[in-house]
Amino acid sequence: KSSIYFFDESYMAIASAKENFLAITGNTDNAYFNVSDCLTEASEHADLILCNPPFHQNNTISSHIAIQMFNQAHQQLNKDGELWVIGNRHLKYHHDLKRIYANCRNIASNNKFSIYASLK
Repeated sequence: KSSIYFFDESYMAIASAKENFLAITGNTDNAYFNVSDCLTEASEHADLILCNPPFHQNNTISSHIAIQMFNQAHQQLNKDGELWVIGNRHLKYHHDLKRIYANCRNIASNNKFSIYASLK
């Protein structure tokens, strides 16, 4: 039996995720919704982590939160687990992912976004 965990620092984002998940699946069995700073509250290891990191905090554009998320995901992933990341193409997350995971493949991209996958 699989479980799905949602993490976000925003109570509003978690409430929205729960509402949408319930509307799509009809229940929240085996779904857990957590208000947390990145994965600091995660206790379970994962086979797959999906991540859409923020690239700005207030008026500052930075990749430090994304890098924190990539590092924490690496700690939480099981052996051969994957991290999938979507981000604005200009952020070039693949450089950071290659440094942390030693691999990164481009799954898809367009003029605005890129989706990357890295294997632990």
